[in-house]
Amino acid sequence: MKINKKKIWWGVLLATIIVAFFVYRYVDDRRIFAKLDQGGVVDYPVSARQYEAYIKDLDARYKNDRYGSTTPEGTLSLFVEALKNEDVDLAAKYFVSEKQVKMVEDLKAGVKSGGVKSLIGDLSKKKIKSILSDYRVRFETVDSNNNLEFSFDLRLNKFTDKWKIESL
Repeated sequence: MKINKKKIWWGVLLATIIVAFFVYRYVDDRRIFAKLDQGGVVDYPVSARQYEAYIKDLDARYKNDRYGSTTPEGTLSLFVEALKNEDVDLAAKYFVSEKQVKMVEDLKAGVKSGGVKSLIGDLSKKKIKSILSDYRVRFETVDSNNNLEFSFDLRLNKFTDKWKIESL
């Protein structure tokens, strides 16, 4: 039986192109996921497939997320404790999953600038709690004249029943 080298060469080339295509899609998806996690904005349209893959990945992260407390106040306490210990990696894990990567960077900068100490002070003040829905809560701090100083929202991770910081 004679082996046709030309057919083998074309087969290898075709297989290489197919593998390269799937590797490119995977790497491109990861790049888009990272951009969406950094603030939800990408500089070009995302395909329906890429968006669906991102949502699937995000759901998996939420299902596996064990950080936080079963109460909003508990999550804030854990967050403040991590900040006091300057453990920004742990502190960032108390945020909603899509903000965790960016919060590591922001909190590191805050430790260097002293802003984290100010944040700890704000989070340690007496808070007014507003229930926005069954799964969202807002806390506000006010000064001595009852002027709003600071507000922050927490959201319930419905997969794990842990409260996560949504915004500060």
